[in-house]
Amino acid sequence: MTAEKLIGFERIKHVVDLKLTTPAQCALRASSILYQEQRATVAHHINVPLNPALQLHDPLTLTDYAAPRGTGQSGKFRINSMQAEYSAQAAKFEHVISLEGA
Repeated sequence: MTAEKLIGFERIKHVVDLKLTTPAQCALRASSILYQEQRATVAHHINVPLNPALQLHDPLTLTDYAAPRGTGQSGKFRINSMQAEYSAQAAKFEHVISLEGA
């Protein structure tokens, strides 16, 4: 997905749904598929301190530092996958979270 966004590669997606009987239903389904593809192209991975309250599909708002340290951009995302690492001996409490656009 990310490579497609960077190079501007477009692909055709065919969907066959016998329940769609009117042009309005087809347009609604097409816009839903397009929106889903657009969300999938916006993906981030973040490392944060371990937070057991976070769950899959929770919404998060990320905000970057203002210039010159960062871009100053912000966005809303949903948690797509998580990997937690806890090691008391090494004092490591880390959460790697994969996000997709919301």
